[in-house]
Amino acid sequence: MMQKRLLLLVAAYFVASEDEPCHHLGYYTPCNFSLFVPKHEWLEGSLVSGINCTSACTETEPPGARYTLKMLFHDKPIKQNDSESRFELECFEHFPIDGPWLSAAVRPACFLVVKNASREDAGLLACNLHRDETHIGGKHCDIKILSKPLPSDLTLMQTPDDGAVVDGSSFSMTCDVNAGVHKPPTIQWMHNETRVVKEERGLLSTYHVPSLNETNGGRYGCWVKNEEGSASKNLPNLFEAAVRPEIIEFSAKGYNETTRDVVVAWKGRIVDFFCTGNGNPVPTVTVTHGNESSLSQLAGGGSATGIFIVTNASSVDDGTYVCQAENKVDSVYANITLIVCGKF
Repeated sequence: MMQKRLLLLVAAYFVASEDEPCHHLGYYTPCNFSLFVPKHEWLEGSLVSGINCTSACTETEPPGARYTLKMLFHDKPIKQNDSESRFELECFEHFPIDGPWLSAAVRPACFLVVKNASREDAGLLACNLHRDETHIGGKHCDIKILSKPLPSDLTLMQTPDDGAVVDGSSFSMTCDVNAGVHKPPTIQWMHNETRVVKEERGLLSTYHVPSLNETNGGRYGCWVKNEEGSASKNLPNLFEAAVRPEIIEFSAKGYNETTRDVVVAWKGRIVDFFCTGNGNPVPTVTVTHGNESSLSQLAGGGSATGIFIVTNASSVDDGTYVCQAENKVDSVYANITLIVCGKF
């Protein structure tokens, strides 16, 4: 558990430059002191981790003095090991951490996780350093709570209700925003990242598509926003719009010299022609030379490949090799010319 907390402490310092942290340092004789909170603005309902308060006391004066840390919200101590609390707090009187404080006689540390940020948390989060029962110093962070209008439900209702949206069918989408938001948001429907209707203010919106086809298919989503934040939710792609194929790579391996479209290889060499294309639907990709063609293979990510291998290059292998990527939208081509010469 200590090792886990140490990793959180180290990670927090890397986060600091980007996430607007609250980070206070202090020195209270004979102790260095640090309070770190990764963010001072918390999203309502979110989990907040990486909060830590550490100290290093180089000596114990008077002899036998006990140094401890206490964390507080609104001047009320946060309890450790409280299963009923939204806070998970662990404090140590001597935390084993390497670094410039290695020689310190005492290194108290506290680590806090807020499991479910609430509007009640807005205000001062403090960490105090005590010698025995005497408060000798401390720092605090001013915490703000943001309410985000998250869509609580975004459902797809279709006609006919056959379990799948098909070409020509109609369907409706309903964006239902959490009624607990403090300010009613505006609701905007998006289609393939483009706004499709004027935004409206409220907690419920419905968008209807009378007939699904290649033109109006794709990704639909609901985007909501108010003064306190924004959120979005998308449906899976519906009848994705067809996309013209594209050859993204056509190359050869095993040659001696090459220009952009010409390959020179010695007689007897193995020459591999490799072509990749993408589109929607995924195209068939082949490499052809004369009457011989490669097979098309799916490559993942909406792409396919064609590989043509010349195993023992000779003069009969001279000529143009054509890569073709084809789907129902179109066919596209790219050429490489092979010149076989010399002796192997």
